[in-house]
Amino acid sequence: MNYIQELNYFERWLETNHLSSVSQLLWYKLISINNRSNWSEWIQVDNQRLKAMIQVSRDDTFIKIRNELIQAGLIEYQKGKKGCPSKYHFVSFTCIYGRNNVGENGVQNVEEIVGESVSIYKQSKNNKKRY
Repeated sequence: MNYIQELNYFERWLETNHLSSVSQLLWYKLISINNRSNWSEWIQVDNQRLKAMIQVSRDDTFIKIRNELIQAGLIEYQKGKKGCPSKYHFVSFTCIYGRNNVGENGVQNVEEIVGESVSIYKQSKNNKKRY
């Protein structure tokens, strides 16, 4: 996964999908943790730590926020056992948007977006003389 590419895709996804601001914050915190863990398939994070990161104190509020990300298809979740934190898996935006228009550096090819040829029309200026 590419951290910057995932952030850009998330911003692009938000243009056409609704997600509460606190759910967005949770997504940013989780992807930051995942980036620091060298993109593990699953990351383990306890609820208390995540609640502190997004400044939520109630368990039911946190669960609602997390479920919003799950229902949006952005993360997968496995409940932890006693003494073992919950696990989170990121659904990469390259799976959602595909890699067909994205180069290796994460930049989308303009030709593939707009087509091979595009007409450019130049507006002519009125040549009016002032007297």
